[in-house]
Amino acid sequence: MNDISTIVRQVGKNFVLPLFYDQAAASIVNKIPGASPVGAADVGAQILIAREIKKRFPDDCFFGEETIPSFFGPKIGHGQAVEHFDISRPLDLSCKNDTAFVELARDILVAHKPAKSGNRLDDFKPAKETAWIVDPVDGTSSFKKGLPYFCVQLARVQQGRIVGAWVYRPVQDQLFRATANVDPQIVTFDKKDRPIAAPLTLPPVKPLEEMRVAYAPAKPYVPLDDVAKAIYTKEDGSCLSFEELAARFSKDVQNVTPAVAYAFSVTDMFLQNVDAVCMPGTLAWDHFATAYIARRAGYQVAFLNREAYLGSNYTVPLTENGTIKQKGGILYTHPKVWPNLDWTMNRGPCQERLKALSSTLG
Repeated sequence: MNDISTIVRQVGKNFVLPLFYDQAAASIVNKIPGASPVGAADVGAQILIAREIKKRFPDDCFFGEETIPSFFGPKIGHGQAVEHFDISRPLDLSCKNDTAFVELARDILVAHKPAKSGNRLDDFKPAKETAWIVDPVDGTSSFKKGLPYFCVQLARVQQGRIVGAWVYRPVQDQLFRATANVDPQIVTFDKKDRPIAAPLTLPPVKPLEEMRVAYAPAKPYVPLDDVAKAIYTKEDGSCLSFEELAARFSKDVQNVTPAVAYAFSVTDMFLQNVDAVCMPGTLAWDHFATAYIARRAGYQVAFLNREAYLGSNYTVPLTENGTIKQKGGILYTHPKVWPNLDWTMNRGPCQERLKALSSTLG
């Protein structure tokens, strides 16, 4: 566990964070229309984590958000640049090896044009394979804007169940982790870089009217009860768009931006800065790590149709074909709050209100 924690932290602190402070080197571009942005930090971090995982678990599968080729060593092009990059020290663009690796990440951006996430998991059968699922930079939109709301997250799936999860916030230098043998922890680091682990536990429940939720996700956080009354759950389990909810709760829609990463919002819940997190329909790398840590800590994690997100013994949600179920909105909250939320409001009036909101948004 400590070995994987070190990998996630070193990649986040020594590679991702320096590029956050050097946006020109980060070379962020857009994916296909409708998808999130991607940059050298995303691509490079995924390659580095994959390299380290493959060294230790050569027989495991590896899936990352960025749909790029795997670069694990000299057998594949640019292997030397990948092999020589040292994650134990900060990125230094005056160093030839470091510059070569960043240029490789940029070349991949240009040559392979990472597409919208999701297609690489379509053939993964969790019950039959052991795999690592990584989101190298969750929150590239925040990263691009110079906002410190982004994370590196990694989860391990074995025999159809999640057995380990790591989420690292580079700017804050905070690590959240849990494994089958270790209870959830929040890890900070002292001035000598020594880890200080504290248990991550479920806080006392608050009155519903006092609870705040991260939605879609965005800041400022809004009252959970209001979100429960406003969300319209479609047949596929998806929620209102961010703009619709922003219009519902903000006097000035332009001042509310969807800048907070999904994982960052959940870790904010772990730190008790927010009481619940509601996500629209997203993919496995957005959910697996935080859902596992949250469930292990005692939080409720469920689709908006009230179906549990993780089954007994933390089994992952599957389709009839045995692949990962990746559709539907998800809510993280205190288990004592969930039964009191009403997600079944009359759809007719709600639809009319959404039409009115849409027209005001132009």
